[in-house]
Amino acid sequence: MIKDALGSVEISIDFKIDPNAKLTRDSFTYLLIHTYQSSGNLPMYKIKPVEIKDNDKIEFLHSGAIQTAIALGIVELDAEGNFLPQDEIKRADAQAFIDKALEAAKK
Repeated sequence: MIKDALGSVEISIDFKIDPNAKLTRDSFTYLLIHTYQSSGNLPMYKIKPVEIKDNDKIEFLHSGAIQTAIALGIVELDAEGNFLPQDEIKRADAQAFIDKALEAAKK
């Protein structure tokens, strides 16, 4: 989905992804932001981190990408301030994240 959204842009996704593994909000958000930034479609931003109530459940290496996605309006926290990183991402939500990333890349 991410590669399709970027169209003719030459990208390489160098992650080993188990096709049987549950794709979580945490892992998908990281993959989306990392792919867009490394392909030059989304610049690196200096962001002011927001408090995420369930930050302890986010994989440490993914936290910067998630903070970037929040700052750009690609993803949102729930009403209690949780990201829900371990929740399985649904295809419709993944597509919504991609659509918002495309909009952010146009700015």
